[in-house]
Amino acid sequence: MIELAHRRIRTHMLILLFLVSILWGLHSALTWQSEGVRLALTLLTAFVVTHCCIADSRVVGKPILLSFQWLMFLFWGISAPMYLVWTRRLRGAALAIGYLLLLGILFYMTFFATAALVHGSAFFNQIRN
Repeated sequence: MIELAHRRIRTHMLILLFLVSILWGLHSALTWQSEGVRLALTLLTAFVVTHCCIADSRVVGKPILLSFQWLMFLFWGISAPMYLVWTRRLRGAALAIGYLLLLGILFYMTFFATAALVHGSAFFNQIRN
């Protein structure tokens, strides 16, 4: 029963990570000059990635020490792929690459769809020129 709850939390955190990627796309298309939004999204991304790793560590059975969780939060861009490789070896490297590609696809799909809706055909004319 406890393992099922940990798996559910991990799934919810991954969904939240994909939603954060969509928020990054919206931010880039609409409010790209706002430093406050960029800082808030960066902190949100670090928080969500760190908690994805913490939830996954409970499912896998390799708990992350509290002191390392803070380091993971500060260096989330490096520590999350390292965590996946640490827990899953070669499969972890493939998962890291897959998540990165999926998050990038969500970001660009959101960015282009939002920019096209807001700016219309003028946006695509800017890309061609």
